[in-house]
Amino acid sequence: MHEASDSASAEVIAQRRFYRGVLELMNESRIPYVVGGGYALEHYTGSARDSKDLDLVVEPVCARAVLKLFGNKGYRTELSFPHWLGKIFG
Repeated sequence: MHEASDSASAEVIAQRRFYRGVLELMNESRIPYVVGGGYALEHYTGSARDSKDLDLVVEPVCARAVLKLFGNKGYRTELSFPHWLGKIFG
């Protein structure tokens, strides 16, 4: 059972490292964004929930620039639904 908690801890550490890198790159890019989803909910209400993703909201005119930025940095990107959902994978 100890091994499972170690691997879960490693996953959480890797997830946080990925999210931190994403936010740092977004800040460096100066493309405007806001954090949404579970992390925003926790920040504003104190109500935490297990989240498997980081939701960033950008203006539609910036969406392709964000995906290009991350693609150029070696991330895999996907425009799942052009009208509302793009994804970045570590």
